[in-house]
Amino acid sequence: MKFLYVRFIFFCLLLTGLVSCNSKSSDQVEQRLIFPSYIVSYNAITENLTASATFQENNESGLFIRLSRKSKVTFNEIELKKSSTEKVKGISYMLTQHNMAQIPAKLNFVYVNDDGRSFSNHVILNTIAINHSFVLGKQDHNIIKYIGKNIDENESLILHLHNDKNSYELTPNPLFGSTLELTADMLFDVEAGEYEAYFVRTYYSTNVEAMDRGGISCGKYESKKVKVTVQ
Repeated sequence: MKFLYVRFIFFCLLLTGLVSCNSKSSDQVEQRLIFPSYIVSYNAITENLTASATFQENNESGLFIRLSRKSKVTFNEIELKKSSTEKVKGISYMLTQHNMAQIPAKLNFVYVNDDGRSFSNHVILNTIAINHSFVLGKQDHNIIKYIGKNIDENESLILHLHNDKNSYELTPNPLFGSTLELTADMLFDVEAGEYEAYFVRTYYSTNVEAMDRGGISCGKYESKKVKVTVQ
């Protein structure tokens, strides 16, 4: 899980335009060398859903690719538009949908390349929720019950704690029966006090329909906040 999370962080940097690079037009690249990356993120607080796609040469570290007029990418049949930062730090194609009280049952990207070949990819986005406040004992073996599917081996889960003075990112151990484990060692550096807490659950996959170079996809879910007491 830790390895997948590191790869996901790098992937997100690429998608948000934080990694500087040059770019090519898709009609200047062998189509078999195009490496697609897809991400769907949902924030349960804002109820915003964002779909993003990037295309690079050979792998996720390669040159970014601008889609020519012959190619396009859609999300749930809506065409994605180039992000406003594409001239400066890379290229992503994005769509944000607001006031999405429910996540669509289908989260599907369709990419049509310059040769007219179509590639369809479904992104997995698993939810997580805790609907009540809870207490974490710094000297205890803490078990937290959550609402949602069991954490898959292809997923990472981060618990964010923050207040006016401190913020922490903890990685609980997933157990069976939709439960999480937070040991005393994990809480060693956390100061006692009252916090707001939320989870970020990320599903990572390389099972992507693409040409020779393959691709990656991610589904990222940010839960609603709850009150947590650390004592």
